[in-house]
Amino acid sequence: MVVRAGSSNYTLPFKPPLGSLREARERLVAMDKEATTALARSDITVKEYRIPRGLHAFIFTLCASTYIFLSTSANMHPGSLIYDNVLKYVPWFARFSAAVRVPVLILMIAIHVAESTYMATSRLKKHTVPLGSPLWWIWICSTFIEGYGAFQRYV
Repeated sequence: MVVRAGSSNYTLPFKPPLGSLREARERLVAMDKEATTALARSDITVKEYRIPRGLHAFIFTLCASTYIFLSTSANMHPGSLIYDNVLKYVPWFARFSAAVRVPVLILMIAIHVAESTYMATSRLKKHTVPLGSPLWWIWICSTFIEGYGAFQRYV
């Protein structure tokens, strides 16, 4: 069998040789399974992103809001949109948030970067999602924002 990859041709011999053309399909399926296994890939290719719904949508929104809220200490002080509309009613929470903002944000980013890295290396690669493709970026960004929920929706 001759396979063209890029600008090169490769000859792959059937071992043992085919007895008839009827054997070709079975052999090609077996060769595909062997190659898929050797590459540590799945026979399932992911071609879509599943948006968060229900509880996942709530957690996604909560995590995104937390990133925004903790992104700057100005959000915890009078004059900010968040403080003037929400935190002025619970000033103790504004003080608490200001005190824990940096460690919580660092921890949240570290955990979600680790989860995104794991998603890229264990799931997206295995299910043949091209590195850097729009679909790859959507899954990575979703995982960075919400974390574990993205794994629950994935395949």
